[in-house]
Order: sequence, then C-alpha cells, then structure tokens
Amino acid sequence: MSIAGINGTSELQSEKFTVSISATNQDSSEQHEVVFYERPNIQMGSAEYDVPKLKRQYSHLNVLADDKLKLKDVRLILGQDAYELIRAEEYRTGEHKQPWAVKTKLGWTLCGPLVRKETSYLAVATYLASVNQDPLAEQLKSWWSMESYSTQCDVSGRSKDDQRALQILQETTKHSGERYEVGLLWAENNPVVPNNYANAAAQLKSLERRLQKDTSLRDRYQETIDVDVAKGCVRKLDLAEVQATGDKPQWYLPHHYVINPNKPEKVRRVCNAAAKFKGVSLNDKLLTGPDLLQNLIGIIFRFREHSVAVTADVEAMFLQVSVPSDDCKFLRFL
Repeated sequence: MSIAGINGTSELQSEKFTVSISATNQDSSEQHEVVFYERPNIQMGSAEYDVPKLKRQYSHLNVLADDKLKLKDVRLILGQDAYELIRAEEYRTGEHKQPWAVKTKLGWTLCGPLVRKETSYLAVATYLASVNQDPLAEQLKSWWSMESYSTQCDVSGRSKDDQRALQILQETTKHSGERYEVGLLWAENNPVVPNNYANAAAQLKSLERRLQKDTSLRDRYQETIDVDVAKGCVRKLDLAEVQATGDKPQWYLPHHYVINPNKPEKVRRVCNAAAKFKGVSLNDKLLTGPDLLQNLIGIIFRFREHSVAVTADVEAMFLQVSVPSDDCKFLRFL
C-alpha cells in the first residue's frame, strides 16, 4: 500500500484483515466489523491529555470517560471507509476556542482546540492510504478457502421430524435376502386416513376412457403393470384379503401415465400420493425425511482421492424397495 503524508509518500507491504470492534466505555456490546491494513507503527506523537482535569475545567465535557489519553497508545486509525462509526451524532460545546465532546457510534470523544498550556507542542498526523491488491495473495487466499471448506461446514441439528424419520429407518430397514424392506415414514403412530376406494375408482374410470381412445397406449400402459407383477414389485389382492381389511385404515393410490416427449415409445405409470380425499392425502400423513443425499462438494473432493471413479444407478429404484405388510394396505391401486 502507498502511505502519503506531509513528509512524502512511502510504499510498504501490508496485510489486510477484518476485525470486530466495540466501545469499551458503553453499555452496548454491539460489534462492528472493520477492514484494516497493518503497518509497523502509526507515529501519532507523544502528547498526553488529562481528561478528568479537562472535565473539571469545562463542565460540558462531563460526558467523557475518566481516562488519561496518550497518543503513543493509539493502535488503530478509523478512516472514511468507516465513516458510519466516526460520524458525529451529538455535540457538547462550550465557549469559543474550547474543546468539544462529540458522540459517535463508538461513544464520546474529545475534539477541538485546547488551551496552549495543555499541550507542549502541536501534534498533527495526516495519512492518505491507497491500496493495490496483490493478485497472487488473493489467489492463495481463494485456494485455502476451498481446501478448508470441509472443516468449516455448518452441521446443523436434526429437526424432531427428521429424528423421527431416522428412527423409523433404523428400526424397520432390513434385507429379506432379495431386496431391502423399509417402513413408511409415518408422521404419527397408528395413522388414520379415510377409505378413498370410491374416489380412486372414479379416477380409474376416467383413465380407462382416455386409454380407450388409443389402444396402443392402453396396451403399453397395461404392460407396465404386468412387468411389475412379474418382477414381484406388486401383487394382485384376492377377494378374501380385501374383505379381511375392509374395516381397517387403507389407501388407494390414483395413477396415470406420463410420456417423455424425447422418448415417446416409453410409458411410465405414476402413482399420485398427493391426491386428496376429504381434504387428506397420503403425503399429508408421511414425513419428508432428512436429506441423505451426498453433498456435491464432498463428491468432488472424493474424486481426487483415487485415479478411477465409479458411478452406478438403480433401475426402478422406488419399486426395488419393499414395505412391511402392515404398510402395504396404504399403497394399493386399482
């Protein structure tokens, strides 16, 4: 940085850092962040000011703290970039050519002229600083910021809902030998939902009418169900099972087809758990669950650990996971 004063201009290397400051003689503990540039010494002079004595001499200075000020103790200079902190908010003045008490955000300060006997000489310090950033230093700072990212991650606590969801996952997750089984993330024990059979049947009738207009689409949609039955992802209920659970809570998922314009030959069957009946949907009774996806920054960092990275995908992920028999009656469809 360049330092310009009445004795000329000097160049020096300086370190930039941010400091939180607050007033020591106020009840408020408000912190203010200020950017500083370091230099070996400030050279403000050696003058001393006896504030208690000045207060006895000038009654309007009684708002000042009882300190003895020494210019050699000055360690910080606040400039125009911190004007909000040094801007005058209130004045206490006396007669002509008497010192002033000026209130700033950091408290009351002593300003203005002093009688000659209070000073052995005139102490003046004027500096103008212009800063040129070192691009190499900024690059190094940016590099260290990325390298230390994982140590600065803010890992917040889990909410009560997330804690409950994790507990359900821990208690119900198991492997049957063929696939994993996980219980539904119920928001409360013994969930109660209205029987929406009639509503789901009406939506099925509407779907059938649309499919009747396109037999090719109808056949492909039927095939999605047949394939899931063949894989063991879904099963057909017999009449006895339906009658045995007729008086128990149950839910029927409305479903419809979705076609990707980029893959018109592929038909997907989508079950709508957000569909409401009597103001209630299945999603209303379930927890969203905690975000268990891997952090992208962590994934990128781990790519640096070894020479080869492997990725994989699970086909038809949702249907690959089974649910306990008690939860199956909430995932029925017609």
